[in-house]
Amino acid sequence: MQLEKQEGGAVQVVIENATKNQEMIQREYGFKTHGLVFLDPTGTKVLKTMDGHLMKNEEIERTLHEVLSTQRAGAS
Repeated sequence: MQLEKQEGGAVQVVIENATKNQEMIQREYGFKTHGLVFLDPTGTKVLKTMDGHLMKNEEIERTLHEVLSTQRAGAS
């Protein structure tokens, strides 16, 4: 994926089929049907969520850079 290439391996993108896990996704992340979840490097801690499916690339990239900057600065 493009974001993985842009960040030189610092990012892994996984696409989940929300219809298969809809209850868990709604419960864990608060989404109605669509959204993005930014996890820590271990994949266990939610760092940020974005609810919705009409997000623009610029908004996603800005949020990703905020999360990465925080992680690189050593905060969790």
